[in-house]
Amino acid sequence: MKNSTLLYGVLWIFILTGTGVKYGIGNNAAEEIETLREENNSLLNELGNIEKSLIWLQEAHQKNPYKGLAKIISTAYNSEENQTDDTPFITASGERVQDGTLALSRDMIRAENDMMRRMGYNPTATISYGDTVDLIYVKRMVVHDTMNKRYTNRADIWMDSINDAKTWGVRDVYIVATGVNN
Repeated sequence: MKNSTLLYGVLWIFILTGTGVKYGIGNNAAEEIETLREENNSLLNELGNIEKSLIWLQEAHQKNPYKGLAKIISTAYNSEENQTDDTPFITASGERVQDGTLALSRDMIRAENDMMRRMGYNPTATISYGDTVDLIYVKRMVVHDTMNKRYTNRADIWMDSINDAKTWGVRDVYIVATGVNN
């Protein structure tokens, strides 16, 4: 914070003394300073998110040191029958969708019984329904749903807004299990 205050002070001195014009600062100095402030705030927010993610990673490692960090593909979905099944507000675990609901591909969810194995769930996976996972730089979520069997190595975030889901698009994210209910 001190560095940004110092930077703003130096810029104002440049402007007031006329030195700024020589370096291209002055004519639109107020706009340039505002741009720098916005960039500074954006960087501070990003730093805050990184710090939060590091805390989450540290907590996750302390709770489950062998549950590891994985890079996966992330998409978003809504409670629309064309995106789900005929019960768009009810997850595969029987819970109602809400903010923080996550669907994982079957290869990432532990098969709890023979029927789940036959459906393509993974008997060696470490995550089950109801477990808490962190999508690093995104948020802490609870696994309650399953994606279509054609997908692997994926997470699908439930969103209330179709526009938010479209804006999310397809992204690479990092996932770590933080609250595994063994």
